[in-house]
Amino acid sequence: MKSLTRFAVILILAGLALGSALFAYSFLRTNNLFFAFASVFLLAFSLYIFGSVKIIFQGNEGIVERFGRYRRTLKPGLNFVIPLIDTVLIESVREQLLDIAPQLAITRDNIRIRFNAFLSWRILDVQKAYYAIEDLEAALA
Repeated sequence: MKSLTRFAVILILAGLALGSALFAYSFLRTNNLFFAFASVFLLAFSLYIFGSVKIIFQGNEGIVERFGRYRRTLKPGLNFVIPLIDTVLIESVREQLLDIAPQLAITRDNIRIRFNAFLSWRILDVQKAYYAIEDLEAALA
């Protein structure tokens, strides 16, 4: 998640640098302030549209938080969010395997046995899995 935040900051700084260069070039070339501002506005609008598109891949779902509060769940495919206001958290809904540590048990006829178990699970409701349970794998084991 931190790498996505760094990428967004780098993208914004690059957009500002490109916008200021485009503004200077447009103003010097045409000597018309309207075209300079229009070119910067078009650049800012295209960066806004680029930042609002979120692609969720198959087997994942996304949670949208606006100012830290749950807003909605994103399904796989093309989704739109409000950049810099909405935060998207990606969770896997694929089936996963959990190895439960070996356990000792005593049967009715006092025989000690050791058994090992594997638990196959998947998330059905991403919102409940993310907000209602602190450590999902510890809750399953």
